[in-house]
Amino acid sequence: MTRRAVAASLVTAALPVAACSPAPSSRTARPERSGPAGTAAPGSAGSGGASPYRSRSRAEEEARSLVAGGRPGAVVWRRDGDRVEVAAAGFADTRARTPMTAGHRMRIGSVTKTFTAVLVLRLAGEGRLRLSDRLGRLLPGVLPAADDVTVRDLLGHTSGIPDYLREPRLTDELFSGGHLKRRSPRSLVAYAAPGAGNAGPDRPESYSNTNYVLLGMIVERITGTSAGEHLRRTVTAPLGLASTALAERPVERGMARGYTRRVGGAMTDVTEVDPSIFWTAGGIVSTAGDVGRFYQALFAGRLLRPPELGALKGGLGAFHTSLPCGDAWQHSGYVLGYVAEALSTGDARRQAVILTNTEHGGPAVPQVGRLACLG
Repeated sequence: MTRRAVAASLVTAALPVAACSPAPSSRTARPERSGPAGTAAPGSAGSGGASPYRSRSRAEEEARSLVAGGRPGAVVWRRDGDRVEVAAAGFADTRARTPMTAGHRMRIGSVTKTFTAVLVLRLAGEGRLRLSDRLGRLLPGVLPAADDVTVRDLLGHTSGIPDYLREPRLTDELFSGGHLKRRSPRSLVAYAAPGAGNAGPDRPESYSNTNYVLLGMIVERITGTSAGEHLRRTVTAPLGLASTALAERPVERGMARGYTRRVGGAMTDVTEVDPSIFWTAGGIVSTAGDVGRFYQALFAGRLLRPPELGALKGGLGAFHTSLPCGDAWQHSGYVLGYVAEALSTGDARRQAVILTNTEHGGPAVPQVGRLACLG
């Protein structure tokens, strides 16, 4: 794999919705339990009342289509009111021929950013920080060139801070075996420091993973606990999202293997990447069902007060798109070995989630928008 391919694969992307080996036959999941290989029972904690589960063809057809397009495995989850469809197709482990199930966990890449934004906006709602607070006050000495950048700038990618995942020094290290090295958040920010001379408040929007690493550091500074533990206490545990966590090791319990396509066409297992490289910018592992229930709870107002939810809808953690079925907000995750797409309509009635265990084939943005609007 070339250095350019490594860099492109490792960058967790956020893209707006543009429009509304042989695999085993697809499987429509029965009631999803939160365990790694199974599924949550209808009416379980965090289900948001979206039950009962039904065997439906649209999710199954989409999962099959994704696998037929060259992806080793896929899980598709969609909700319309009280009806939920979930289907899995392909393999979670191609070598062991382990079938993909709805309960398999995968890296969700930059969909992590919506979770991180919720942590920050909750702190704002509690009066523990303000969106106008400057980086130099919250994290003194961490990135002096960006001291005047505000929390709002970090959330909305208007800080002008470069993306550490696009810095050649880091790319060279990752290409030379550094993908197995555990890294601190501050060390990630340091890669962006040499190019931070143009950083400042209210710069033109420019997507940067560094912004969300800094936000994770702010969460830890204010709460006095780790970002992963704060996520568990305030979001995943209250919602019953037992399969969702900020990853601490390359292979988490119940995780599908991730694959990338090398030059020449062969799929290669790339699961063994230390998740600290992505941290609060892209390091969460989850299931499709957990992500869908998180989005439903978020847009139903169960996680943020109206002012903070309005800020998120304004571009501070999710991206707006217009669909035939109404206004919607989404985020994409594109990370080595995995793709995630998550979307909810603004009224919280409809959600759609797609997870695949390769970034080959690119984002599935049109599919997730179409799935959300199907009746």
